Amino acid sequence: MSPRIPLAVQIRKGTGDLDLDFTNSCLTDIRLETGDCAIVVRLPAAVGQTVVHVEAGTGSLAIHIPTGVAARINAYAIQASLEVDVIRFPVMEEPGAYCSRDYEGATHRAEIDLKMGVGSVSIT
Repeated sequence: MSPRIPLAVQIRKGTGDLDLDFTNSCLTDIRLETGDCAIVVRLPAAVGQTVVHVEAGTGSLAIHIPTGVAARINAYAIQASLEVDVIRFPVMEEPGAYCSRDYEGATHRAEIDLKMGVGSVSIT
């Protein structure tokens, strides 16, 4: 993948494992719809704005946000256990919302929307 070409990805997967490393890409939009999966996603390190939408049934989800990338996280209808690095992404007043203190002014940032059933979610 060329780091200069904007990239939008949509993935639908019923079961299995996914290990997606977009660290050096120009990913601007990712949409994941899964059933029972173990998913690892590494977001871009220097792309500007990345939008991430995840709808998962069961399983595990790990999202790694590179150092230097701010994030706003909205976890809707999460029945899964949710672990967020609250040092980097403090809890907001709205339930299920987390946001970097420097999000609005950040050059590189990710907006993450999550819906997940039973399982575990880790965002670091």
